[in-house]
Amino acid sequence: MSKSPSTGDRRTTIAGMSVSETFARFVVDEMLPGTGIKPSAWWSTLDELLTTFTPRNRQLLHVRAELQRRIDDWHRDRMGTSFD
Repeated sequence: MSKSPSTGDRRTTIAGMSVSETFARFVVDEMLPGTGIKPSAWWSTLDELLTTFTPRNRQLLHVRAELQRRIDDWHRDRMGTSFD
């Protein structure tokens, strides 16, 4: 177990992921009861989803940042002028 440098929350490893103990307790104690989903199945599915979609999500975040930069530049270049 380790502590997160940013939040100080203790971390544990579940399904190969470093997870906040607070979040892990929430999933097991509050989120999953009554769903019929076993914690081990939920964690392994989350790991699969993150493994599958994280690279594409990173790409999309870079695209979004570039679009936002261009929008900001457009507005900065036209500061003080009227536009429709």
